[in-house]
Amino acid sequence: MKEYNEASRFADDVNGLISEMITMLSSRLELEHHFTALQRNATVLKTKLSGLEIQLSGAYGEHTM
Repeated sequence: MKEYNEASRFADDVNGLISEMITMLSSRLELEHHFTALQRNATVLKTKLSGLEIQLSGAYGEHTM
């Protein structure tokens, strides 16, 4: 459950960063900073989701055998 909560938090962060980027199109430096943060959080989110997928497939495999 911890992994799910962390993944959910990163998904919320990614959504928030995208929303902020849309509203601040005037400042290139701020936009670059947020884009970098977005990339970093998206990468972490991808890793967390992959880990959850592995755990779920393992748990499913354990229950079906």
